[in-house]
Amino acid sequence: MFSSEIHGRFQYSHNINDDIKLTTKTNFCYGSSSYFTLTISYIGIQLIPYSIWVRYYYAGYNQIINCTRSYSARRENWENCINFIEQFVNKALNDPEKFIREDVMSEVNEMIKVLELLSEKDESYYISQLNVEGNDNMDKRYIGISTVRNASYSERQKYSIAPEECFMVYRMEKICMAHNFLESLEQIKQIFNEVESAINSLKEMNKSLYPEILDTIPPIEEEISKLKKEHKGYKVRKDRAQTSFDRLENQLHRILNKTDDRFEREDKKEEFIKKHPNYEIFQKEIREYDEIIRKLESKLTDRESLLNRLETYKGLIEKHCLIN
Repeated sequence: MFSSEIHGRFQYSHNINDDIKLTTKTNFCYGSSSYFTLTISYIGIQLIPYSIWVRYYYAGYNQIINCTRSYSARRENWENCINFIEQFVNKALNDPEKFIREDVMSEVNEMIKVLELLSEKDESYYISQLNVEGNDNMDKRYIGISTVRNASYSERQKYSIAPEECFMVYRMEKICMAHNFLESLEQIKQIFNEVESAINSLKEMNKSLYPEILDTIPPIEEEISKLKKEHKGYKVRKDRAQTSFDRLENQLHRILNKTDDRFEREDKKEEFIKKHPNYEIFQKEIREYDEIIRKLESKLTDRESLLNRLETYKGLIEKHCLIN
């Protein structure tokens, strides 16, 4: 395997033997859209790093399910990639059964273990995730991976303001969105029956979480309704003040347009404001209403985003756990 470093897309596939196939895909030189992925399939089953889902505060599941490893597109990561392939493939060749148990099932079991902790409302795990800082703490198995990160400063700040809600959403997201791995887990079950217990555990955790999601949605909907009503009220007040201000502003412009002398214009404006004190009052009100509206819109966006996430979790449970 080698990198030609030619601008454009590159794909390299190789069958190690009848059971193991690896594929590397890169598109170096595409800026923020660059990718560098390695996919290893064993007996036709694509292997993915399930444990990453729970090892890091944020992990993009869309990218997790698409490859065995995802590296940032830097030249030095070729060495990380090749070293990983060498260790991974040699294990599979030397002792296939041990390989499945240690390198495939350990990934699955670690994911389930942490999800069960979260299912039992173990907030200590969440707090430990918040406190991990920087890529220096990243597991050496994932050096160079580009699809995960630790909690950001803003996320830690948000937790300090609303700890219960932050933990609730994190917990629900990790447990419910793990449904995206079901298809892959079902594939592994074809060669290793033990994975069925992990699938059942995942479904049971989601079933137990379902009533909590149902209870959480109505208060959020009510809060959104109140925020929209409040937002509408301030918009009306702002528009009213804006209309009155615009009327005075137009009067002022007509007066100022009668002269080109800068000092005369300043005197006339000062005289106009003294005669019409509401000019500055309306101007101040508009600024204040704009700030209030901005904050309400920010809160509305946050609440609507949360509601959408909750609806997503609810839908996933209903789809995969056959809840009517």
